[in-house]
Amino acid sequence: MIDTKYQQILQNISLSLFLAFWRYLFCYEYVHVTIEDMVSFQAPMPFASRVLLPGVGRLIEIATGIDPQVVFLLTDFLSSFALFALFSQILSRYSFSSRASLVARCVIGVYIALLYAGLSTLRIYYPWDVPSATFVLLSILLVQQGRYLLFMILLPVAILNRETAALLPLIYFGIATVPLLKRTLVTGLLLLVSLLIEYFVQTQVAPRGTGEVVSLLDYSNRLSANAQFMVEQPLLFALVALPVPLYWIFVGLWRSNDGLKGLVYVSLGLYLMAFVFGNAYEPRVFVEAVVASAVPIACWYRDLRGCTA
Repeated sequence: MIDTKYQQILQNISLSLFLAFWRYLFCYEYVHVTIEDMVSFQAPMPFASRVLLPGVGRLIEIATGIDPQVVFLLTDFLSSFALFALFSQILSRYSFSSRASLVARCVIGVYIALLYAGLSTLRIYYPWDVPSATFVLLSILLVQQGRYLLFMILLPVAILNRETAALLPLIYFGIATVPLLKRTLVTGLLLLVSLLIEYFVQTQVAPRGTGEVVSLLDYSNRLSANAQFMVEQPLLFALVALPVPLYWIFVGLWRSNDGLKGLVYVSLGLYLMAFVFGNAYEPRVFVEAVVASAVPIACWYRDLRGCTA
């Protein structure tokens, strides 16, 4: 009989292979931001500021000659494995049995795969997508464990991966077990530091790409495109948008401990931020909010069935 620990490792490897190869097979390069553009640091802003994975790909290519696309397939697998392993660890904190944990991981794995490639014809591949979701779960676990210093060290690394990590301090505000005043002040300070780090990265660290610059502060075209998406693709819009009010009604009003309540509010905020400031017609932008909401949703469903594991 295989030990439960090794069973979970094998399960996470299988789920990670599925997610990594799903993205590899069904996603495609953005014509304006190719993998070659990323690793040669010729991508336009804001893509040029996401230097973590392209930098890793470039270094490995120089050192070994391995094609960056192969490197990104490997980093997709490793970050997916970390994602499912973190999910397992967090669920174990809420007394999930190994079977219940496997079901929850399978559900979240399939749903994430559909968000990346399945619910829309826009199946653009970016190497920083899965690591962004992994950073969200890692932040949740570190804050839950009270390892606030490690969380603060993680923050600039996550921002180098993708600028949306500047919102990770919201996780601290939502679930840290410190007095409200201190939590508010620290969160505000972390948000300010995060924005300063991102500003520094965009102005000093990120190489200047040759493509057209995409301003992060100009949301007029994005909001117009999101509105057009709501009108022209109502079914897809419903699949993307309906989880927000349903999540609030069924899970947000669910009586739970303060930690899970905090996660409910954090993930709802990430949902709304992604819908307002992201390209809502690309379902992949909601993955970070989905992984943040996965734990309270799983616990809510478990309690709904009247079981503890």
